Amino acid sequence: MKDRLVMKGTATGLRVCHFGTEEIKEDAKWGPGARNVYIFHYILEGKGFFNGIPLEKHQGFLIRANELVEYHYNETDPWRYFWVIFEGDAAEEICQKYMKADANGIFCYDFADKLISMVARLFASVEALSQTEALALFFYLLSLHEEKNTVGSNRYVSEAKNYMHLHIHQPFTITEVAKVLGISDRYLYNLFICHEGVSPKQYITALRLQNAKDLLKNSSYTITEIGISVGFSDVLTFSRFFARNEGISPSAYRRKLSLS
Repeated sequence: MKDRLVMKGTATGLRVCHFGTEEIKEDAKWGPGARNVYIFHYILEGKGFFNGIPLEKHQGFLIRANELVEYHYNETDPWRYFWVIFEGDAAEEICQKYMKADANGIFCYDFADKLISMVARLFASVEALSQTEALALFFYLLSLHEEKNTVGSNRYVSEAKNYMHLHIHQPFTITEVAKVLGISDRYLYNLFICHEGVSPKQYITALRLQNAKDLLKNSSYTITEIGISVGFSDVLTFSRFFARNEGISPSAYRRKLSLS
């Protein structure tokens, strides 16, 4: 473990306590238990589990004060992570404004290069940081989150959604979408869970289904034509898809609309 201590200072609204990295597998675990401070963890390499949820690099997790948590490394690919501990009256407000963590406290980040560069500079010295120096680094870190959030929920998610909408008439896979974006399908999955609350597959399923329902309601296209329009090469596959997700066949759905 590398640990950069921070002198206490006098600020009451926000105080940064420690910066650190975990690089020894046996140290890269904690809990179950609760802390009386707030902690951001950024996974730099490898994999692990936070409250039983599998995580990997480009993801992080937020621990709130007095919250019961447990986290540990993956046995086959142990993680290395960077953390910052802070406290104060403004801590919760900062978490809500900048982190965009989900209900499980998990967030994604897309500034790994900048973060790794910051970590390298941070641990180039072993001297304790003044509170002013620590706050400067902390707010730089928050600025990276703010920069990401002002672009949109995430540029990869936005580009993926745009691709899906433009290619709704084609039968594509999530792996193909990720390849177009130049990222792994696992990373794309993590981004969608963090920013949309659903997986990419669930998103495209809902998109195809809604488009099909709109066409059934507002067009005179045949069931075969509607199936082709939302990415299915044959009517049987489309009908099965629609019935599995809507509970009735496309034809029955259209009849139901005509009677309402």
